[in-house]
Amino acid sequence: MNTVNLPMMTFLFWLLALLSFLLPDTVLANRYLFQGRLNVRSQYSDNISFERTNPREDVLVGVQPSFMFRSQTAKGLVDAKVTYDVIRYVEESNEDRENQDYSLNGRYKITERLTTRWRGGFRRDTSLDSLLTETGEVTRRQDVDRYLGTVGFDWRYSERTGAKLTYQYLNKQYEDSTSADYDRHSVHGSFDRYFNYGTDVFSLQPGYEYRQSDTGELDNYTVSLAWKHAFSETFTLFLSGGGRYSEQRYPGRDSEDSSGYVANARFDKKTDTTHSVLGYQRTLYTGISGTESEVDTFSCSFEKDLLRRLSVGVSGRLFFRRSPEDSNSGDRRYYQISPNLKYMLTEKHVLELGYRYANQYDDEEEIETLEKNSVWLVLRFRYDRIW
Repeated sequence: MNTVNLPMMTFLFWLLALLSFLLPDTVLANRYLFQGRLNVRSQYSDNISFERTNPREDVLVGVQPSFMFRSQTAKGLVDAKVTYDVIRYVEESNEDRENQDYSLNGRYKITERLTTRWRGGFRRDTSLDSLLTETGEVTRRQDVDRYLGTVGFDWRYSERTGAKLTYQYLNKQYEDSTSADYDRHSVHGSFDRYFNYGTDVFSLQPGYEYRQSDTGELDNYTVSLAWKHAFSETFTLFLSGGGRYSEQRYPGRDSEDSSGYVANARFDKKTDTTHSVLGYQRTLYTGISGTESEVDTFSCSFEKDLLRRLSVGVSGRLFFRRSPEDSNSGDRRYYQISPNLKYMLTEKHVLELGYRYANQYDDEEEIETLEKNSVWLVLRFRYDRIW
């Protein structure tokens, strides 16, 4: 993995952000927003590294400051965001780490019908954190760096038709040289048709992805049909489904192809005191070894205000993974459930008590089932200013 010069990256990030904010007044004008966040937490886990043998328990202390600065006009906006998460363990100091996230986002209205948007960013966390969140895959903890660049265009041809085109580049680098770093280029389009004054949107969504790594190359083609329906301003439903065709090429081996389906669904409903979300996604994902897996992800969350200052919530995720080339591949699944309780001390301070139970099953491992319990207490502070 290439060594990252973090002080230089931080300097270049803020220099680029500053140049963005100094664009001519026709782009950036008269409204600015600053958001500061500080989370201080203490967490106990009975298996800090999700190990099948000799699990270790410990308490960590985390401090996470984050900042966002936005400049906005009638034609567009630019956001600069920074998050730095410092984690220290009481006993297992070799597990100490610092996670980082830098991003610069923007959009600009070129004409009445055409809008461009862009995003650039760098994120560093660990494979144990990110792969669990994205696929439910349990691996040895190591640093993972991601460099991301996105540019897109939204074109509203008429009141009833529109189109979107998005290009994204991702570079992922692992700390361990035995893991498979890769570059990914993707292009996705969407041809949209609006009905019932925008209440219903039907879309045709083609896509192409190309991935290159030391283990081989991948071409992935997808096409989906999507429907979005707004029952009200606070109640929406999104459904999409389609097919994919993939071709993998490995050094010194014959190429392999596979096909399958892709899907995405989301149900989102808000009331004055509750917020409910249900989701499902099926996608092709590149794992730490450079091989592809089909991942089914089910997710849910529910929040309810009990009192003016007190709220309760629960969230859950369930993953299934399989090899797209082998229909008889092993059974691998992971799920977690996490209830929490939040109390608003002041308008700017929130105290959160949470618990998470996580369970991973892999029938190809000698010890098939893996469990982890975590309890945490977080104090959240926020500061906002608009001028």
